[in-house]
Amino acid sequence: MTKRFLSTSLSKQHLIFVMSFCFMLITLAPIIYGQSATITVAQIPSTVAGNYITVNWTVVNTGTSSRTFGIGAEIRASDVAIADLGAQTTPTIAPGATASGRFNFLIPASWASGTYTARAVVWTGIPGSSTWLNSYDRNFIVQAQITSATIYVASIPDLVAGSQLVVSYT
Repeated sequence: MTKRFLSTSLSKQHLIFVMSFCFMLITLAPIIYGQSATITVAQIPSTVAGNYITVNWTVVNTGTSSRTFGIGAEIRASDVAIADLGAQTTPTIAPGATASGRFNFLIPASWASGTYTARAVVWTGIPGSSTWLNSYDRNFIVQAQITSATIYVASIPDLVAGSQLVVSYT
């Protein structure tokens, strides 16, 4: 004997209502269970391509229960993610308390000069697979790495021993 999960007598309106209710529960679950947090990112000094940067983040548990949070970070250029910095998990944070951590990232030597954005996001669980709670964008400047240079030296006149030599270049 098999049992049916849904009766065929449910009207389309009833089915829409049930689905809407389920969606609302999933959407509001973090609020209902006191899961809320904010995240900030500390200032990032300007750097030259080919050097490391550190993305220091701080999470505040603004919810009503002690819990861990997932943290993800990325580097963006012109609103496009160009580097994934990975994921981390906070220690258990009491309501109103904070936790901090960092992502280290080697800026590729090939990156052009410009303003880039480090974005950190706090999630209820695994970053990208749970509920997004808050994000923070921090801009920083990268200077392109100089990979070659040419020096032109003006002609050097005949010199007498002991006289001064001046070299000009551009």
